[in-house]
Amino acid sequence: MSSKIEKAALEFKNGKNCSQAILCTFAEETGISNEDAMSIAAPLGGGKKIKCGAVLAAEIILCNSGSIKDKEDLYNNSEKIADFENRFKEKNTSIICKELKAGLRSCMGCVKDSAAILEEMI
Repeated sequence: MSSKIEKAALEFKNGKNCSQAILCTFAEETGISNEDAMSIAAPLGGGKKIKCGAVLAAEIILCNSGSIKDKEDLYNNSEKIADFENRFKEKNTSIICKELKAGLRSCMGCVKDSAAILEEMI
């Protein structure tokens, strides 16, 4: 298992939500601080935005590697988002939090899968 997957899993295990675990693990790639990553990702975990929070955080990272300027400009590359979502769906059938939690995949599994796919795409 890669160090990024292990780090994301540890972040989640230590109390961060799924989105925070991913965004904090890959904060360096986005050029943001751990504190900003925590703040940006806080409202995205636990299915609050319908999609899996680990998916949402990955999409932020893919679209803003090295260039997050403000919270209003978090999504800017639909091709990368579609590619990530397709890869995640191949592994888990869905990107919808409620569906995943209903037995398709554990939250920890989603965090690990998201980190693994991100490593392949970055």
